[in-house]
Amino acid sequence: MMKLEKVNHLLVTTITIVSLGCLLSACDSKNEAEIDYNLGNKYASQGKLEDAVAAYQQAINIDPNDAMAHVSLGNVYYKQGKLEDAVAEYQQAINIEPNDAMAHNNLGLVYRIQGKLEDAVTAYQQAITIDPNGVGTHNNLGYVYYNQGKLEDAVAELQQAIQIDPNYALAHHNLGLVYHDQGKLEDTVTEYQQAIALDPNLTKTHYNLGYVYYDQGKLEDAIAELQQAIALDPNLAPAHYNLACIYSLKNEQAQAIEWLQKAVALDQSTIIEQSKTDSDLDNIRPSAEFQQLINSE
Repeated sequence: MMKLEKVNHLLVTTITIVSLGCLLSACDSKNEAEIDYNLGNKYASQGKLEDAVAAYQQAINIDPNDAMAHVSLGNVYYKQGKLEDAVAEYQQAINIEPNDAMAHNNLGLVYRIQGKLEDAVTAYQQAITIDPNGVGTHNNLGYVYYNQGKLEDAVAELQQAIQIDPNYALAHHNLGLVYHDQGKLEDTVTEYQQAIALDPNLTKTHYNLGYVYYDQGKLEDAIAELQQAIALDPNLAPAHYNLACIYSLKNEQAQAIEWLQKAVALDQSTIIEQSKTDSDLDNIRPSAEFQQLINSE
């Protein structure tokens, strides 16, 4: 079987800043900056990221102290994979407005992606100090604690997120992930089921729940969840592979080979390498079809 999936969360914004009362000349400039900022939001929502960058940069040229424009530009850089540029914009926003919880949160997200976990923790903690009810930030901090192996701290943050917003599906998903690593399989199932009840389209949650059912020996339930994950994402190779493993364990060889073929078609090198040593596939290993598949590279 192939491992579980995690879900992180980026807190972004398309809020329009409206200022009241200003001198006429300053107001004209503010209006121009606001027009460019709103245009950047429009382009970002349409996926026109280069145009969004240009619009946000123009807004910042007019009003360099617009913290929200810096955050929004950082968000676009994040989407483009320009992480250092994103960090620079979030830091600039924080320099302008130290109490901008969103800027601290998003800075933490980039630090986590860069592997700077302690910096991420610091950024998230600062965001929570500013906004204790930032549900996404509690989720994100719990996720980093999970990556650091601090499972009790992770549970505390994720439970805090759920206390703030019981309908926050991603926090239920990630809490299930932590419980799984703690060996609390029934609690894991409960959290994944809750996440799915709140958001039936969480592909990774269906996948993970299928994985847990496999751990529990509930193979029919595992099949149902993995098939649901595939219905949501037909290109999810690990789900196809795990179905092959389950059907092999059930000694339903034709089904096992069929799902393994689909998995190989989606991710040939990874699936073949996994298949060579996975004991779950031992029931189909002697077959000519299996041998042909693993030698098809």
